[in-house]
Amino acid sequence: MAEPTASPATLPGWITLGQIIVGVGAIIIFLGFIFGALAAGSIGTSATNQGNAQNYVNDLEAFFFLTGLGILIAMAGWGFHSVWPKFKARPRPVLTYVPPVAPASAPAGMAAAPPPPPAGPNCPKCGNPTTYVAQYGRYYCFTDKQYV
Repeated sequence: MAEPTASPATLPGWITLGQIIVGVGAIIIFLGFIFGALAAGSIGTSATNQGNAQNYVNDLEAFFFLTGLGILIAMAGWGFHSVWPKFKARPRPVLTYVPPVAPASAPAGMAAAPPPPPAGPNCPKCGNPTTYVAQYGRYYCFTDKQYV
């Protein structure tokens, strides 16, 4: 008896990869705000409490970096969430061959199409084949741009 093969893991229908990326971005923004709170705690508030300037600078840099990175990741996740469904494969109809149908005879009162003109002569100037122009009833050479 053959063992059933495991299907690849899929996300539930209500969640997409874009939503997960937005969530990761939100967590990174939250971490950035924690560093912002630490930076605010490092500011000196009086002459006796001067704070730690280097901690303030480091925490403020981490705040700006993590918050900016989190915003970019969240925006990318939102774009992925809104654009990805448009590129999903949709079921397409199966193409079937339909043989051509022979044309019916012309209805009464309509003239049949005129037969195609015979093969035209070659241009005496360049030797290329000419094209029949029904409007003028003559053969035309497109290379030399003149009637034969």
